[in-house]
Amino acid sequence: MAKAGRALQIDSDARYRFERGVDVAFLEMGAKHAIAMILTICGGEASNLSVMGKPPQWQRSITLRAARIATLGGVSLPDEKVQSILTKLGFTCEAQADGWVVSPPSWRADIDGEADVIEEVLRIHGYDHIPTTPLPKLATISKPAMNMAQKRVHLAKRLLAGRGMLELCTWSFLPEAQAVAFGGGNPKLKLLNPINAELDMMRPSLLPNLLEAAKKNAFRGFKTNSLFEVGLQFSDITPEGQRMAATAIRSGFVIDQSYKNGLFTQSTRPVDAFDAKADALAVIAALGLGKCDITGGAPAWYHPGRSGALTLGGRIILGYFGEIHPGLLGAFGLESPVVGFELFLDAIPLPRAKSKAKPALKVSDFQAVERDFAFVVDAKISAADVSKALSGADKLLITGIEIFDVYAGKGLEDGKKSVAVKVTLQAGDRTLSEADITTVSSAIVASAAKGFGGVLRQ
Repeated sequence: MAKAGRALQIDSDARYRFERGVDVAFLEMGAKHAIAMILTICGGEASNLSVMGKPPQWQRSITLRAARIATLGGVSLPDEKVQSILTKLGFTCEAQADGWVVSPPSWRADIDGEADVIEEVLRIHGYDHIPTTPLPKLATISKPAMNMAQKRVHLAKRLLAGRGMLELCTWSFLPEAQAVAFGGGNPKLKLLNPINAELDMMRPSLLPNLLEAAKKNAFRGFKTNSLFEVGLQFSDITPEGQRMAATAIRSGFVIDQSYKNGLFTQSTRPVDAFDAKADALAVIAALGLGKCDITGGAPAWYHPGRSGALTLGGRIILGYFGEIHPGLLGAFGLESPVVGFELFLDAIPLPRAKSKAKPALKVSDFQAVERDFAFVVDAKISAADVSKALSGADKLLITGIEIFDVYAGKGLEDGKKSVAVKVTLQAGDRTLSEADITTVSSAIVASAAKGFGGVLRQ
C-alpha cells in the first residue's frame, strides 16, 4: 500500500490507515460492531454472519530473555513488572527459566523480534529511567582526522580565498583541442562515453577551465577576475599520472594601495606576472616551505619572456607562474593580459616537525640604511641569481634586497642588461658607521663580480 501510494502520489485516509498495518483478526469483530450500529439506528433484523476464507496466520512466538532487558535497554526490572506491562499491552506471556515466550496481539504487526518487545517494556516504564552513561574515552587526546598531506589542500584553498579569489569547482574533462594546447592529448585519457560530445578528454591542467570561466564572466561584463581551483589533473591513466594542483588566474586590473609620508595613495594597473608569482609564493609559504628557486622553463602556454618555474634546487618542479600566452587567449575570447600559476601540491615537501611555541620576534632598535647599486650583467642572468649572490655578501647586516629596475638598450652592449638593486643594511646591536657601510658595499660589488659577472654601471 505504501509503495503504491508513493508511486502514484496519492494521499488518502485509506492509504494512511492501511500502510501502517491493519488488524487481520478484527474482521469478524468489526462486522459485528457494524451490524449492532445498523440495528440500533435503523432497526430491522440481521441475518446470520457468513465468513468466507480463512484469516492469515498472524500468530508468532518471540523469546524474551530477562537478562537482555538490562543489557540492551540499560534498565533492570522485576519479572512481575515486565509481565504486567506486556499483558496490559495485549501480549500473552508464557514463563520460562530465563524469561518468557511472548506472543504479540493481532494488531501489533510491527513487533518482529526480541528488541521490539524490549522497546515496548521501556516505552511504558519510561525512557527517563534509563541512566545516562557516557562512552569511554579511547585516548586523552583525539588523533587528527587528516594528515598534513590532506590538510594542505584546505590550507591552499583558504589562503587563495583570503587573497580575494573566488573558488571554482569545474569538470575534470574538457575539449580535446584545449587538452592538446595545454600539454595533454594522451589518447588513453579520452572518454568513451562523455556527458558532452565536446568534453571528451581528461584535463591535463586546470587552467583551461578557469579561462573558460573568465570568458563567460567577460561576456557578462566582468572583465576583472580572480579565480582559483584546487583539484586533480591527469597526464596518464596510472595513479602516478594524477596530480593535485592548486591553480589560479587573474585578469583585468588590480588596485595598488600604499601609505608613505603620511599619505594614502591608490592606483589601478593591469595584472602582470609578478601578481601570479606573489600568489604562488604565498601558497608555498602557507604550506610550510621556506623558500624555493625561480628559474625559466615555463611551459608553452605561458608567455616566454614573462613566466618562470618554481623549483627546489632546479631539480624538483613545484609549479609554474606567469602571463598566459597571448596566442592562447584569442581562442578563449579573452584580452591580454591574463596571468596565472600552477602549483603541484604533491611535489611540495612536507614541513618538518616544529615546536608548538613560536620563536621570539627579533626587531632591531637601530636605524636601517638603504643603498642602491646598478650592475651590468649578461642578459641571460636572472633576477634570482642576482638576489642570491648579493645576499651572501654579508648575512648579518644585509636584511633586504629589492630589484627595482631592469634596463636593456641604448648605452649598453648587445647581450647585456642593467639590473638596479636596493640593498637594506641594519645591525641588531649598533648604529652602522660609514666604515661599516663602505665595507659591506665593497663586499656586495665583489659578490656581484664573482657570483654573476656583474660590474658597477658607470
